[in-house]
Amino acid sequence: MCCFSASRTAGLYHLADRVCSSALRNPVALHFVVYQTVFACYAAGRSLIIVGQRQYMMKSNYLKKGICPECMKPLQLIRIESCTGSASNVSIWFESLPCLACSDATHSKWYASSEFSEIMNVLFEPEIFPIAQSSFLTFSRLKCFHCKEKLPKVSESVEKLTGKLSLKGIPTFALSIRAPSVRCGHCGTVQIFSSPEVSSDIADAMINAFKSVNICQQSVYTSAAG
Repeated sequence: MCCFSASRTAGLYHLADRVCSSALRNPVALHFVVYQTVFACYAAGRSLIIVGQRQYMMKSNYLKKGICPECMKPLQLIRIESCTGSASNVSIWFESLPCLACSDATHSKWYASSEFSEIMNVLFEPEIFPIAQSSFLTFSRLKCFHCKEKLPKVSESVEKLTGKLSLKGIPTFALSIRAPSVRCGHCGTVQIFSSPEVSSDIADAMINAFKSVNICQQSVYTSAAG
């Protein structure tokens, strides 16, 4: 999509030319023209934001009704056998991943539930997946996922761990993550090491996995998955 219309772009070029000319003659005029240029850019940007919001709302309205925004056909709950994504030294695998899709395989797929937008928060909840637990709003004082004992402050190896996620309104699916890990010295449980870098890489790997099978990131509020 083009950012500016031809007429608006031409107008901005014209204003830029006036700025250069005025700079050599009249500082007051320069100030006024700069103001006009900034205002024109602001107006153009605001128009783009409004158009984007309208497109988002239209798409959301179709999704709420369980309709594909691309072809207006009904969306159905399907399962993707497997998909994977990577980021830095983290890889992630989904198995039997539920999503919404129309009958045209070339069209975008969608989150099976609005809960997918909170998947990272769910993933780091206690007892959900073998990930070291950290203090609120900080990654210091790591605790064991299983026994809650104190863990080392650095990762020890890279391991592949598997678990299952159950999000509200959709079937349970399997998830495997290969990432820097740490072993609890008290109970021996191997778990993913918690740090800002690892968390960011997990999120990026997850997004790349969704992109690999054309699942869009927009939240879906629809009863189609019910």
